[in-house]
Amino acid sequence: MKPVRTFFAVLIIALIALPLLFGMTWAVGLTRAVVSPDFIAEMPGEIISETRNIMDEMVRLGKTDDPSLDEESRAWLRAMAAVGRTPGEVLDESGITTWLEGELDQSLKQISAILRGETAPVPVELNMVPLKSALQSPTMRTWLQGVFSNLPECGERGMAEWRRFVESPRGTHNLPACRPGAEISDNVVALAMDRAIADIPDRVELMERVDIHPRGVDIVRTVSTVTFVLFLIPALAILLASLLGASSKSSFFRWAGITTLIGGGLALTSAMAARNAADWGSWIPHFQFGGHQFTPMESMMVDRMGRLWSVVGEHIVQPVIEVAGGVCVVGLLIFALSYAFYSRPKVQPRTASSQSEPAIPNPQDEPARETEPPSK
Repeated sequence: MKPVRTFFAVLIIALIALPLLFGMTWAVGLTRAVVSPDFIAEMPGEIISETRNIMDEMVRLGKTDDPSLDEESRAWLRAMAAVGRTPGEVLDESGITTWLEGELDQSLKQISAILRGETAPVPVELNMVPLKSALQSPTMRTWLQGVFSNLPECGERGMAEWRRFVESPRGTHNLPACRPGAEISDNVVALAMDRAIADIPDRVELMERVDIHPRGVDIVRTVSTVTFVLFLIPALAILLASLLGASSKSSFFRWAGITTLIGGGLALTSAMAARNAADWGSWIPHFQFGGHQFTPMESMMVDRMGRLWSVVGEHIVQPVIEVAGGVCVVGLLIFALSYAFYSRPKVQPRTASSQSEPAIPNPQDEPARETEPPSK
């Protein structure tokens, strides 16, 4: 009977308990990250700041003779660097930074206040009109024209490629790193600015009106509490498996503790791997996807865009790591309880009577005595 119970206990752990514990750990961690006010209010600004740093760094790279750059990439970057204003400065002067720090930041803070129950739930909309105006501002147009003016002159092949782009701007084109004629340059700049705002609506609804009862409830804390209650589901599966496989109190806590420790460890390992995925991203350009070979410029962009994932991972994956670490600690404590209920097998003591009474010799065990002949 014992082998059968052990078999079903292992089956429940492998097919039910561990997958549920792994999934719930990730679900609770991600939920805590998404509803966190810090995630809503801080992460967009950090991503924008890191993006600006990457763009400025790439432009500065164009001033060097980095051997990893191909000729076309170096020509584009040098043309951007020759304008005299970095992409970050262009964002500031065009008004994009003002829109990010004003409209976007205010809308995200309003959502955060609603989730914390500090303000009444109202619809939150993001005004995109200032952004569209900034993308079509004279500063942006001047910068684009400056980039084109610093490119080398086009040959026949380059001019043909630019004409194809003007005729079908929404197609897939490999834009040559050369300066077309003045007419084509003006058309390209106008097309680029039109495409930048073509799919941007005037307003974006970030949050609909939601009736929250009771008023003033802290949604963040409530959702976090509810998600932690979900841990009862894998806990019941672990309890059932431990009852089937255990033969004593001590072994019951060993079954439960080891199972919890394994589930938390799997979630912790996967979360740490996801957080460090940016380091593995540097290997992506070495592979081909559908026959596409990454250019040196694309390889450098992939490598630097990994820093953006580091920012995202800090807000999204870190809560999963914290929850998984807590699960591991709980499993370790449960396993430690098995030693509190551990008892050594009892040894049958010798009775007092057996210790005081002398041993009765067995006549058969005594050696045969030699008999002396009778004296005369």
